[in-house]
Amino acid sequence: MKKFRRSVRIEGGRFLMGTNAPEAFTADGEGPVREVQVNSFYLDACTVTNAEFAQFVRGTGYRTEAEQFGWSFVFHLFVSQQTAVQVRTVVQQTPRWWVVEGAD
Repeated sequence: MKKFRRSVRIEGGRFLMGTNAPEAFTADGEGPVREVQVNSFYLDACTVTNAEFAQFVRGTGYRTEAEQFGWSFVFHLFVSQQTAVQVRTVVQQTPRWWVVEGAD
């Protein structure tokens, strides 16, 4: 029996986005606070499961950028001590995000 996803409409509107905190990284759009407009869009009511994503990958051959590049940025608090000693690159402007070889 095929399972159907239910999408819900998220109404667009204006809101304040960003922060004025001194540690904000403005090059990534974290600040300053500014008013933005978002158009209405649809969002699935439930998350995609690992099994559903695996089915999508098998059906399409999709590869993430991390799989294509052979590395990914990983937030430093999620890096094990064993992996941390192997990290060779930390971008100076974003020191909390480490380049981890083989992460995908």
